[in-house]
Amino acid sequence: MEPIQPKSHRAFIWTVTGISVLFVLTLVFIQQFDFSSKIKSFETATNNFFVQTIHSDSLTPPPLRGVFGQLHEPLTDVGVLALTNKNRDEAGVKDLTLNDTLSVIAKQKLDDLFSKQYFEHVSPTGIGPSDLAKENGYDYIVIGENLALGSFNGDQALIDAWMASPGHRANILNPRYREIGIAVGQGVFEGKTTWIAVQEFGLPITACPQPSVTDKVTINKIKTQVNNLESSLATQKTAIDSATIKFGVDYNAQVGQYNSAVKQFNTLVNNLKAKISSYNKQVATFNTCAEATSTIPEQI
Repeated sequence: MEPIQPKSHRAFIWTVTGISVLFVLTLVFIQQFDFSSKIKSFETATNNFFVQTIHSDSLTPPPLRGVFGQLHEPLTDVGVLALTNKNRDEAGVKDLTLNDTLSVIAKQKLDDLFSKQYFEHVSPTGIGPSDLAKENGYDYIVIGENLALGSFNGDQALIDAWMASPGHRANILNPRYREIGIAVGQGVFEGKTTWIAVQEFGLPITACPQPSVTDKVTINKIKTQVNNLESSLATQKTAIDSATIKFGVDYNAQVGQYNSAVKQFNTLVNNLKAKISSYNKQVATFNTCAEATSTIPEQI
């Protein structure tokens, strides 16, 4: 016959066994549910989510005001373009191509100067060349504007006056520009009939390889998914922490669900990091290209 163990001894064995099991389960729980470390990986990923501002400049020398008087030879868009490129050729700078959008902007500026009776690069309502470019969908790396008012007696006289002004000359000969828009017109300014000429210069954004719009949309989509999943994980973690009974089928199901979500979260974060890294390389390539064209002639 087997000896009967004292109850106190059996109770002690069960107690020790229970404590050991609980200790092991606690260690497993701690290892599996270190949610703070998951949040850290998410924060690191979003801190790396940056898109540098596209490099851009606006070059606007003080407007050139000539004298009023009778103009024997009118100004022409064609003549201004030809003489502008002639000066660029002589300086060893590539010709400018006439751009329809820049010409629309130049005409809008011309009409606005006569209409509002001002002679500045920025209108009384605060609209400048960069604003007009944005309104007309002209995306640029650099944009510039030359203005002239007065009776210059023909295209050659106008270009000569601009070339005699250091700031306007710098715009005409700026090697950064690739496109131009021109508008000339006669009207009444300050009670006198005179002419106004506008040149809009531009280096379009397409001159440099642009970051993928699709990639940026994908990054924003994944970022939204990560944010939503983070919120869901926080809710699940609160429920796990506040559970009165931390064992059983229901509790284990909660834990399993949470673990599955954490795995999905980490996969999304890693994917986000990879997409961000790829996109930022594209941004860096664009900015390097934009900065390589950023030698600005001195303006006075």
